[in-house]
Amino acid sequence: MMVKLSLLHGLMLIFLVGCGSPTPPSPAPRIVQVMKVGSSTVKHTQSFPGRLRAVDRAELSFEVSGVVQKVAVDLGDSFQAGQTLAELDDAQARARVTAAAAALEEARAELVNAKADAKRFLELKDSGAVSTSSVETAVTRQDQAEQSVRRLAAELIREEETLRDHALIAPYAGTVSNRSVEPASVVTAGELVMEISGEGAGVEALVNISEVARRTAEVGQAAVVHLPATGESYPGTISEVAGAAGNAGLVPAVVFVQDGSDLTPGTPVEVELIDPEVPKGYLLPLGSYAAGPDNSVTVFQVQADNSLQAKSVPVIKFTDAGVVITSGLSPADEIVAKGASRLRDAEKVQPVRQELKRYDE
Repeated sequence: MMVKLSLLHGLMLIFLVGCGSPTPPSPAPRIVQVMKVGSSTVKHTQSFPGRLRAVDRAELSFEVSGVVQKVAVDLGDSFQAGQTLAELDDAQARARVTAAAAALEEARAELVNAKADAKRFLELKDSGAVSTSSVETAVTRQDQAEQSVRRLAAELIREEETLRDHALIAPYAGTVSNRSVEPASVVTAGELVMEISGEGAGVEALVNISEVARRTAEVGQAAVVHLPATGESYPGTISEVAGAAGNAGLVPAVVFVQDGSDLTPGTPVEVELIDPEVPKGYLLPLGSYAAGPDNSVTVFQVQADNSLQAKSVPVIKFTDAGVVITSGLSPADEIVAKGASRLRDAEKVQPVRQELKRYDE
């Protein structure tokens, strides 16, 4: 009887276990995009958008205020050095020059007479024919006449300079890149009248580069200037690098374009800076690594069983596009290409070796 009860009790336990809750299925492996280390070699260049401008360029304005009488050139016109580009009404200035010249001529005539009288009085002084006071008066008159001539001569020079300031003269040969006034316009001294671009000195590209690029950018460093509209490329060299970033956090730089004298200022360009300090190695793109200690990063290498192995890799250089490595991985090694910061060591994954838009959701 006891044997039967024990058997019955065992059967009930088996039945109860069999009727329990089913074991939940394991979560599906994360889908990850992978890459071979050797497929991403280091790029020794960085590209930045820019715009061409003339090496010789100027914003022209009158030195005096007045009414514009004539504008001799239009937008895009060429001109020669010394050519008059625009003029103000100079009638009053000419009248002041005429008056100053007449006053100077009168003062010179007075000086001639004063000198003659002073000479005569000095010659008669020893004979006693003239008084000492008369001699002193004659000499004083001569001194005053000389001072008057010097003052009026300086005034005539100033009036002539003012008259010349009524004309806008081209400092060099070039073209008009902007014109801000028309005849009969009233302008003030220093107000922009036109902008010009010089001919013969060539063109340069003004670009804004990243702070990372600025650390290695030096005057004389090689560059390549690309014209997207035509597909042409021109060699260039960095001629200027600003010491501080602008409002957008980018640093202005200037690249002189070699053999670019036929190019048009204002043309959009792509400037490719060649970084001489980038070592030979492999580039791990942004997202393929997580932060590591010191100068290293953590990557996740894909194993044969689709599990991940976290590896610390030393970094030779940090760039805008990622990090440069020369050791720690071989070119044939496969690592996770994106989303490395969300992975863990020994995690099972489903590798995908093609581009996916939303591979890790």
